[in-house]
Amino acid sequence: YLENTDFFSYETVNWTYVAWLIVVILVLLGLIAYGIHSRSTLRQHKLRFETALAAINAVEWKMPRESARLDIPEGFTHILPERKTAPTTLNELIEMIALEDQERVYNAFRNARLSADGLINIEFRINTQATCWLALKGSAINDFGKPYLAGTLENISYRKQVEAEKGRTDKLIALLFDAIPDLIFLDLFEPQDQISNKAYRRYFGDQSVSDTLSPEQLETWQKQQDTLIKF
Repeated sequence: YLENTDFFSYETVNWTYVAWLIVVILVLLGLIAYGIHSRSTLRQHKLRFETALAAINAVEWKMPRESARLDIPEGFTHILPERKTAPTTLNELIEMIALEDQERVYNAFRNARLSADGLINIEFRINTQATCWLALKGSAINDFGKPYLAGTLENISYRKQVEAEKGRTDKLIALLFDAIPDLIFLDLFEPQDQISNKAYRRYFGDQSVSDTLSPEQLETWQKQQDTLIKF
């Protein structure tokens, strides 16, 4: 029977079909490999981005423009002085915020949803025993054709502490400066940096140095300024 059949004969093999089948398989394997490589690359970029955010004590957030669902990673708990569960909705986030800041945050999100660019930039306090300030920034994005608001959430407590200390120091310096009975005027090379104490302002009002010095004195003053600027 096998001698009389052509089942195993060369002429029965459709080599064109086999060749196209091999090509299709290779293309599919190439697409699968490209997909795996792309996913790996995206994971690496996301990991680098999360690492960079963690270095500045921040996390990312994302929210659909037409929904109150909030996507914040679990890393959110690490940027707070107290362990709290990451909020999953805008209402949950607002409930975590200090009462005096809640309305401002709600209005910021509402205005961002209504605006074309979706820009949002607001600082607020969280309900924690230790003072904790967060800065929320973001804008509108399209993710697979769907509109979102997305950005970063950063712990800025240290910056706020430094600003508060600087404010107290500036007030103390100003108080001591005004307590000196002599007329004192400081010109720091920029018009907005001119500083005078209370005795000077009482005597000369709003006049600057150029208004109060004689021409000879003004020329000497300007020469001194030019010498300081060069150095």
